[in-house]
Amino acid sequence: MLRTKALRSIIETAPIYKMSLGKSAAYEEEALERGALLFQTEARLYDAVVAGDQSQIAAAGALVKSENYPDGGAPSSAWGIWAANIRTFLDLEPDSLVLHWEAKRDQLYWGVIDQHPIEYLRDEESIQGQAGYFFERKLRDGWQSTSIHDVPLSNIHPKARNLAINMATINLVQTDADFFRALLADEPIDEWTERQDWKEAARKSGWHPKPIAQLKRLYREKIVTPTVREVADDFEEEVKRMAGTAMKTVQYANGQTVLTTVKEKNTDLTRDELEEEIGRLFVSQEYQCALTRYDFRRKSKNKHLFPSLDRIDSSLGYISGNLQIVTRAANFYKSASDAEDWEQKALALEKMAIAIQKHRRTMK
Repeated sequence: MLRTKALRSIIETAPIYKMSLGKSAAYEEEALERGALLFQTEARLYDAVVAGDQSQIAAAGALVKSENYPDGGAPSSAWGIWAANIRTFLDLEPDSLVLHWEAKRDQLYWGVIDQHPIEYLRDEESIQGQAGYFFERKLRDGWQSTSIHDVPLSNIHPKARNLAINMATINLVQTDADFFRALLADEPIDEWTERQDWKEAARKSGWHPKPIAQLKRLYREKIVTPTVREVADDFEEEVKRMAGTAMKTVQYANGQTVLTTVKEKNTDLTRDELEEEIGRLFVSQEYQCALTRYDFRRKSKNKHLFPSLDRIDSSLGYISGNLQIVTRAANFYKSASDAEDWEQKALALEKMAIAIQKHRRTMK
């Protein structure tokens, strides 16, 4: 899953497309369920576009039946748009943003194009009964209906709705794309809403903006702060210490010159996000070491039993999904071990502990 920092970077720089999901959003439910763009196209025209032969494209395009041309014979101004839609869909770059506006629900959906290529799903005839293909293009985290701070993307400005509505299948947002960047990132949108034409559209429709600052505050209280608060009383110092140590490790590793890379020490998290992640780990692990189940609530003075942030796969960095909290001793002995090697080490440690206890008893 994309973290807030990575999402913000994509939102700030990626090209933004708008897409309809079939006539009257016929494919919307399937698209939302699959977490993907869905695209139906007339077979002959698609094959001609892929072949890249303009004469074939013209011949196939003129045969396409549509609502306006039920018997075919569409002019180049029509089939040229259809061919362009196919080309745009084929050429979508990974990490591009895609918008879909659903008028019936008064809802804006958005997603980030995945690295996976276009996938053929099935043959499907057009409404006019012509042979066609049905494709999908996966989104990295599916379709989203809220901003990066969980503000619902409904009741957007009436002028913005017009910008998001797509009469073609898919095309680039060329006018006021930065409005949508601000909307998704919960940045101020006054630059647009204070325009005279936007004010007039709002007045006519009775539109009023959401209290974004208040909603962002509620988001942090609901999503982020509770887990940190839950551990703050007893583990705030440890959370900050582990996050600080990890960040220093990353900073030092990025400045090193090495002959061989054994471990990747980077992060996709900011300092604040890493502290939040550690707070969540304490809660999800029930305040116990992930490797030994030692309970950190015992608050031992033995520094080897202090909590320590461990990378599950040492070949990866301090990234989301690759972190766990263990005792310092467990982290030291685990080192770069895989699961099988750690089991052998744990068994050896257990036998040594038993032997040490026996030796101590004989010494008394």
